[in-house]
Amino acid sequence: MAWADGRVRSWIARFGVFGFLFFFLKGLLWLIVPAVIGASVL
Repeated sequence: MAWADGRVRSWIARFGVFGFLFFFLKGLLWLIVPAVIGASVL
């Protein structure tokens, strides 16, 4: 079962990286979008 453990671990690592990037970009958008809207209103 060593190959299954390695495969599962690689999938978890892959989802961890994609999850981090997703929430990182989502957080940046939460900061950038209101700033752009605020700047366009002024």
